[in-house]
Amino acid sequence: MQEQIDLLKSTRNNILKELEDCSEQQLFQIPEGFNNHIIWNAAHVVVTPHLLIYGRSGLPLRLETNYIESFRKGSQPSKEVSTELIHWVKDHLINFPEELSEDFKKGVFNNFDSYETSYRFALNSVEDAIAFNNVHEAMHYGQIKMLKRLVKA
Repeated sequence: MQEQIDLLKSTRNNILKELEDCSEQQLFQIPEGFNNHIIWNAAHVVVTPHLLIYGRSGLPLRLETNYIESFRKGSQPSKEVSTELIHWVKDHLINFPEELSEDFKKGVFNNFDSYETSYRFALNSVEDAIAFNNVHEAMHYGQIKMLKRLVKA
């Protein structure tokens, strides 16, 4: 499982590099024909594993409710530009893989409530959720790279 967590860390470092190369305006710009922006995708990547891994395991979520509601599946980005949000996203991108690794080693994931993803893929264990989360984050990393090209054009 450590390989999956290492992959998560690598993807998050790549996302962080993409964010570092954008202005605040570019991070919050929604290109014509799209319904979200770069920072929404990055914040969504932060929120989703808390719901899939910790939430489905019956463990307390470690994020504030307002962030979960603002960036969960089906949410829409705010028009507000917030330096605080950018810092929050960057901090959580960096810190989560290590927290997950420590919790996995401690054995805190004793239960898991099965869930069928929008990919029509069943998650039946925390290991499934961690592996699927990597697919999900890679997809949003691609979205971020595409949006970045559009806002920098």
